[in-house]
This record gives sequence, structure tokens and C-alpha cells, in this order.
Amino acid sequence: MKVYEAVANAFLKEGMSTLFGLLGDGQMTWWSEIAKHPEVRIVDAREEGASLTMAEGWAKATGKVGVCSCTQGPGLARMTTALIVATRSHTPVVVYTSKTPLNNTLHNQFLNQEQLVAATGAGYIEVVTPSFAEDAVRQAFYRARRESRPIVLSVPLDVQSMECDYDPEDYRPSSEMF
Repeated sequence: MKVYEAVANAFLKEGMSTLFGLLGDGQMTWWSEIAKHPEVRIVDAREEGASLTMAEGWAKATGKVGVCSCTQGPGLARMTTALIVATRSHTPVVVYTSKTPLNNTLHNQFLNQEQLVAATGAGYIEVVTPSFAEDAVRQAFYRARRESRPIVLSVPLDVQSMECDYDPEDYRPSSEMF
């Protein structure tokens, strides 16, 4: 199974029922995997920050962790004001994004995403190996609930397409483990 498939399945197992986002090249494979599940409502946004604001409102209205998505680099950069607001309002949201291929600082969409996210006060988790994929999702949802703030989960483009040893039936959501 590819990492993007495993990560999509883990989001479903965490209870994601609504996804807000602006589709870009960085999260296209993950998004298409989510779209295969008719029980998940996908709400398209016109701007990255708006997708986070919608997920924040949804989280406050339902009492659950909100989920939104944007592409890497400039997509995530356009979300920074909304990240600051969601952090200051203590709203649990998981933001799925991608990242340019590992160690490729010359890529036209490269951005030091970890520093950018840290400056907003949100949390950041990056999947650097396929074996960390499901634990990363579990940690993101757990930390969003526990810390009451957005957690950005970043899966680099090259890692997304790697194979991982993952059995969807074995995934235990964060709510059962912590």
C-alpha cells in the first residue's frame, strides 16, 4: 500500500467525516483516496485560509477535531493567518499538507514549513519515512485534541508514493490509545 493510501485510511479511522480544503498538486493523491468514500463530505474552498476557518467553525460546532487540507509551500503560506487565529482560539484541527521532496530546497514550492508553522503557534508533524505514516496521523489527532490547537501534518511528495507495510484493519485510532 502507498503511504498516501495508508494516511487517507488512518484519517477515516480517526473519524473524519468532513474535509475542507483547496485541492493542489501536493495532496492530490491523498484527496482522491478520501474522495472514494461517499460517507466523507468534501467542501471545496476558494482560498487556503478559508478552508481552515471552515474546519475551525465545524470543530467548534461539533466538538470534534476539524480537518482541512492545502498544498505545500505557497498553499500553506496562504493559511498562516487562519493558523494564528485557530491557535489563539484553541481549536483542534488537523491540517493535511504535503511538502516538496526531501532535501530539495531548489524546488520552486520549497518553504521551511516547520518554521512557518511554529511561528503561528500551531503544531507540526512531518512523515519522513513510510513506517511513521500511521503513527503520525494518530499523533496529529491526539495532539489536536490534547493541545486544543491546529496540528499540521506534512507528508513530502516523494514519501507519499512510497510503499508502506500497513494493514487498514490493524489501525487503532488515537481515541483508543491515549
